[in-house]
Amino acid sequence: MKPLKVIQATPVSTTHLVEYGITDTALAELREKNKGVIVNDTASLKAARANKSEIVSLRTSLEASRKEKKKDVLEYGRKLDAEASRIKLALEEIEALIKTPIDAYENKLAAEKAERERIELARIQKIKEAIELNFGTSALIGLSGADSDRLNQRLSDVNNICFDESFQEFHVAAEQQKARFILQLESLIADAEAKEREQKRLQREALRLERLREEQEERDRLVREALESEKAELARIKAEQAAAQQAIDDERASLDAEKKAAEARKAHEEFERQAKANAEQEAQEKLARQQREEEAAAEAKKIEAERQAALLPDKQKLMAFAQKIRDIELPELKAVAAKTIIAACRNHLMNTASLIENGATHL
Repeated sequence: MKPLKVIQATPVSTTHLVEYGITDTALAELREKNKGVIVNDTASLKAARANKSEIVSLRTSLEASRKEKKKDVLEYGRKLDAEASRIKLALEEIEALIKTPIDAYENKLAAEKAERERIELARIQKIKEAIELNFGTSALIGLSGADSDRLNQRLSDVNNICFDESFQEFHVAAEQQKARFILQLESLIADAEAKEREQKRLQREALRLERLREEQEERDRLVREALESEKAELARIKAEQAAAQQAIDDERASLDAEKKAAEARKAHEEFERQAKANAEQEAQEKLARQQREEEAAAEAKKIEAERQAALLPDKQKLMAFAQKIRDIELPELKAVAAKTIIAACRNHLMNTASLIENGATHL
């Protein structure tokens, strides 16, 4: 069938229909041509689109011719409209015949493209999630507060991770993320080992101070026992002196008056001498005792001052460090996931500061 085209019809009597150059026979041929069209590949899609373009061109040309012919007379225009509408309706019905398979195939192509894009996005998302799971921020946060043994084990596990062909274009990015994660892990390990060394040092220092305290308590006990022994010895001497004096008095009573008087004078002199000697001895012993007590107190004070002096710098450093941790300014975040991460960090920081302060208080 030859290609159809809309022709410019010459106005005729209002008792005849206007001719547009598209006969019923041509419409029937056009309908038959496009009836049952199957679109299942690129070539058939191209041919169907060409047929559709021909029909659309006829329909639009028909409309343009109708408007032009309508300018002459209104009645003639109405007849033109009626004929054009009839032909247009027929053309649209024919167009629908070919449009349906075209749309079906184009929809199929679009669905296949969407499925390919979905699969590609799922593949990329899976790779990104694998990278994030092993080397992302969440993996690093999960190691917060871990000891050096656990961190070293994690580092060994990470070094053993290899990327196969499934990572495709993300292979380089995964290697780079792994390298960054290893650097962060090594930094955490260094910090954990430094912290553990400091904890061991503090434990040794606590043991040393405990040993000093026990030694000081032992020295104090020995001083108390020495003082108590001296007091007992003085009491014994006084008791012996009293007993001796009583013996002298008893002996003097048995003598005659003259002998008593002489011996009494002699005994009195001897008593005074002995009393003076005893008083001098007691004064000397008291002075010696006071000196020993003062020396012991001075020694204890010196040891305590040395202990406090040894503790004071570390204690102040620990308290200042804890305060710095509390004063850390955290960023203001908008995303819920980011807020969750920063909240967990804040809790860890506050717990760490409290641990340092409690440990420093007991130094």
